[in-house]
Amino acid sequence: MSQHNALFTPEQIKKGISVSSGMIKNSVIIDIIYKYLINKVEIVNNEFDADFTHLSVETLRIKGHIFPMALSPFTKRIEYKMEDTPEEQIETKGIFEYNCQFYNNTTFNSAVEFKRKAIFYNDVIFKKGVKFNEKVIFNGSAIFYGDAQFLSLSILSGETKFKSNVIFENKVKGNEVIFDKQCEFWVKPEIKHPQHIHLMPEEMFIEKNEYNPITISLEEERSKEKKRNKEKKTWWGETINKKKENKHQRKDFYFINEEENNEEEGIENISDEVKQKKKLLEQKKIDEKLLSLKRNKEVSENDLRNYIHITQLELESKGEIKELSLLIPSSITLLEIKGKIPLNRISETINENFNVHPIELRLSQCVIPLSLPFSIKSLSLKQCDGNVSCLKTLPLHSLYIQNFHKLVSLSVPSTLTRLELIGIPTLTTVDGDCPSIKTLKIHMCIKLMSIQFPSSIQSVDLATCPQIIQKYKSLSLTPTFLKINNKVLTQ
Repeated sequence: MSQHNALFTPEQIKKGISVSSGMIKNSVIIDIIYKYLINKVEIVNNEFDADFTHLSVETLRIKGHIFPMALSPFTKRIEYKMEDTPEEQIETKGIFEYNCQFYNNTTFNSAVEFKRKAIFYNDVIFKKGVKFNEKVIFNGSAIFYGDAQFLSLSILSGETKFKSNVIFENKVKGNEVIFDKQCEFWVKPEIKHPQHIHLMPEEMFIEKNEYNPITISLEEERSKEKKRNKEKKTWWGETINKKKENKHQRKDFYFINEEENNEEEGIENISDEVKQKKKLLEQKKIDEKLLSLKRNKEVSENDLRNYIHITQLELESKGEIKELSLLIPSSITLLEIKGKIPLNRISETINENFNVHPIELRLSQCVIPLSLPFSIKSLSLKQCDGNVSCLKTLPLHSLYIQNFHKLVSLSVPSTLTRLELIGIPTLTTVDGDCPSIKTLKIHMCIKLMSIQFPSSIQSVDLATCPQIIQKYKSLSLTPTFLKINNKVLTQ
């Protein structure tokens, strides 16, 4: 036991440890968790599709964004500390030597180089040049105003715009990619919908078939290519006909697709057969996009419903979370939500508004919806706003309200056994006959004029509510505990 105290105090063991997502499978970390019987682990910078099955801890606290994950069956409580997405401005020109993850919308105002893997979870703008030496993943949209160079695998999931020249020296996968200037592909790309607004000749898409990145620099390769004066090819492998006529008649807006390789494509005077083919291809694109949107809508929610061993879930955010989709298991008995988080996207079923069934619900800084789950027995509201008329119909046993915005009148259910009202200066009336109330606490409700005191009440705590204190003193009640203006009058 003395050895344990040398490294962790009992308080520290109870509080748990904080570990970055990249270190969570480190054998030393796992040994510490098992050796010191740590039951709470905080994950910093949560990664997409993380695996926590080896963490046999009761509480898992995740800082970052909500992503799909795998959990241990021993985990009973999940705490999410989410971040909003403010705009990050990175001014300094520099080199990122290690793996990078950017969770916020980010703007790079100077030229940058990434030596290791880089992941961008939201939108990003590069105002100057950028070079990626290893794998890069864009989950949001990206705009490149300066030259861009990709030396390894590139995944462009969101809409991507290249305003200047770009070179891909390795495989690239993308969806909606827009090119304004020359683009070089050294490996055949996998781009579903490439396009360019101001049509350039096919030479803007160059496929490099012969190169040695170890011995030949990019500048040397370009110079040799010019000297060789070889016949260039499009990035889909077709030979360019430099004598093609009517290039000046090309359309201003044009899609490039592997199936659109007709030499006459993009020229106004095209045959009916080619027109029909293009029409079918465009319709196919529309159908694929609609199917993709439908599929994304169905699976965009982070689904925890399979983890029926989870009984407690806490969501926390310091900033405003505008977009959230979370499906939770019906096994949740305690649901706690802190921060400006939209309740209408938290549910047990797809496309339902706050369809949850906890026994205890704690809300902080939330907007109360028109209805709350009927399963709730204990409700806590801190610094909230919205409609409280639904409270009267709930079978509540315990109700705690603190600093509710502009609350004037409150109707409470007759099932209450505990009522606490703290710091509500606008509150004037509490309606409802509550014969079962055993515990009553009212602090800093200076305008409150009326409330019912049942004869069976056992604990009373009143402070800074002069009219309620005066009313209580006029009654002949004998609670087992009485405290008025922070002074205990009975034991």
